[in-house]
Amino acid sequence: MRTVAEWQIQVAWWVSGIFATGAVWYFLSTGQFILCATSSALALLFAGIAIHLHRRKDAAAKPSNDTARPKSQHQADSEINAANRNFERLAELMPELFAEIRKDLSANPALMLREFVILPNERITFNHGQPRIEIYETKHPAAKNQVGVLLSEGLVDVVRSSETPIYRLTEAFVQRLVGAA
Repeated sequence: MRTVAEWQIQVAWWVSGIFATGAVWYFLSTGQFILCATSSALALLFAGIAIHLHRRKDAAAKPSNDTARPKSQHQADSEINAANRNFERLAELMPELFAEIRKDLSANPALMLREFVILPNERITFNHGQPRIEIYETKHPAAKNQVGVLLSEGLVDVVRSSETPIYRLTEAFVQRLVGAA
């Protein structure tokens, strides 16, 4: 399934808004009721398209909940060993990022920080609404690419995809980070 770009959703809402506000009221005020009804139908159509695009984008961001048959102990041990080797490899590739996240997790364990954002620098403010880890590109220039690798490895999830995405560390990743200190 193709991913849905944010601009596609915004264009669908924009077109819907044009038909819903400008066109409907214009045709209503001029007494052109057929065109008014047509504009209303087009506004609903484009709103439906925008909602459909939102749902497709959200579905693409969520991991599937496929259920697999139970694993044998040998399979589970093998997967744990592979995951540990993978974690060690990633820790060698991005030691500064791992150290920064580890430091923030350890600073206030009672907060149970799991979500983080990547900001260009310390002067940029982000209205969190809840405590989150802030990673600055001035300190970690490759942070977005590194988080992309962590996403593909299943160690980080996307909570909100927007201009400033919010990411969530998986519990397995947190346990490895804190345990590796």
